[in-house]
Amino acid sequence: AKQNEPDALFSEIIDILHKRLDYDRILIMLANPEKTRLIYQAGFGYMENQEGILQKLSFHLDNPESKGIFYISFRDKKPILLNDIQEIKEDLSKRSLEFALKMGVKSLICCPILYEDEPLGILAVDNIVSRRPLIQRDMNLLMGIALQIGSRLNNIKLETHLRQIQKMEAVGNLAGGVAHDFNNILTTILGYSQMMCMQLTSDDPIFKMADSIHQAGLKASSLTQQLLTFSRKQVLEMKVTNLNMIVEDMSRMLTRLIGEDIQIKTYLSSRVGNIMADASQLGQILMNLVVNARDAMPNGGRLTIETGDIFIDRKYALKRKFIKPGHYSMLTVTDTGEGIIPKLREKIFEPFFTTKEVGKGTGLGLATVYGIVKQHNGYIHVYSELNHGSCFKIYFPIVEQEVEPGALQEHVEPSEGRETILVVDDDDSIRTIISDTLQPLGYTTLEASSAAEAIQLSESFPDKIDMILSDVIMPGMNGPQLVDVIKQQRPDIRIILMSGYTDNAIAHNQMAEKNYTLLNKPILPIALAGRIRKIFDTT
Repeated sequence: AKQNEPDALFSEIIDILHKRLDYDRILIMLANPEKTRLIYQAGFGYMENQEGILQKLSFHLDNPESKGIFYISFRDKKPILLNDIQEIKEDLSKRSLEFALKMGVKSLICCPILYEDEPLGILAVDNIVSRRPLIQRDMNLLMGIALQIGSRLNNIKLETHLRQIQKMEAVGNLAGGVAHDFNNILTTILGYSQMMCMQLTSDDPIFKMADSIHQAGLKASSLTQQLLTFSRKQVLEMKVTNLNMIVEDMSRMLTRLIGEDIQIKTYLSSRVGNIMADASQLGQILMNLVVNARDAMPNGGRLTIETGDIFIDRKYALKRKFIKPGHYSMLTVTDTGEGIIPKLREKIFEPFFTTKEVGKGTGLGLATVYGIVKQHNGYIHVYSELNHGSCFKIYFPIVEQEVEPGALQEHVEPSEGRETILVVDDDDSIRTIISDTLQPLGYTTLEASSAAEAIQLSESFPDKIDMILSDVIMPGMNGPQLVDVIKQQRPDIRIILMSGYTDNAIAHNQMAEKNYTLLNKPILPIALAGRIRKIFDTT
């Protein structure tokens, strides 16, 4: 069959079993992801009240003492043929016998649904109308069908996962492109509004207008940064760190964030491996997950944050599909909140998807988490039970390097200078705002709209050019390639590269290898002037 959805598959199987193979009743049950319950998926031939019982019922798989037929078949991965249930009633649990009698079971075959020796569920048939006896040949046939169901379910899972990856990638590319263009626009809005505020007194009515524009621009900038993070095009400052340090640094703020009606507990492993990460971005992950957990517990509850190391072997990785084998440092955030409806779990990482009321959320919180995790070559897994809570597990690859001492960020103020700076960007407004920022401070600026124009200007300009300030991604030659050419002409020139995002992996590698200074757009005048002055004064 060409159908790819489980319901269509079950409908097809039931049709074959009833119409072609003449079984009176058919039952298909699948295990939940944690393999703790068997849950009804499809059935045929049951009376309305019996089907109602099946739909509400789940069979426990986490009780080793269970004597249930379905449990034994699932656990032992072997089919069971019963011609008269009365013959084994002494071996059944009281609950199993009551269930069998309520369903009118006389004889049945139960086969485990397997894929590569992993039990996924059970397929059961019985005859209560035709009374046709069930024999070994029936069991052999049904076992073959059950194996086919397992194979088809695995294919559906892989196809669904692939579609989800493709959808997330497409949305990410769109989000990244939009955010990149917005960052160029916001550089102008934020730049000029900040310059206006610097030139006005705080009691001036125009100052308040300019400040309102600036604050709105900062909010818009925050949204674009989240979009870039989701699309994995945000530039990260990767350093060796570990999860314990990040949780400890964030703990005080998280306590203030969740309120008094939620109990927060942290369990930090005494030994956790180091990871290569942008600490501020991992802090963002933790904050977003905690905010999400808080909102899922409007009446209070318990929030648990844990760290620890885990080794994922090949067998486990093959079963789980979402992760590669290796050593990982794991961050776990668990809440006792409302849980996530199963049909929504695949959508929770999509940007702008939210179940909150209008105005209560942007729908970018978990999308941002997803983007940061993927940009760190990590993995995220969600387990949730409705009305019981959710558990997010995030895996980061462990590295061998030691933690580097963190440098404190300095507050930068606009400082004057007399140097000459070559500004290269294909966006006219970016070049203009940079020149309008630097020229009043005493700098001389030369502007070029492309790499070719910048090279020509460098060749023809007779005096010293002290710095090149260039966009990373431009039509034709990119920023790092341009810098290589300019440095051949002017070996002592200082370098700053600007980026709305570094979508070009080659350009990003070139920046990392040569230790170039990188500024993320939107660029604010005070920060730009401070960074330029610091580079001139320290190199």
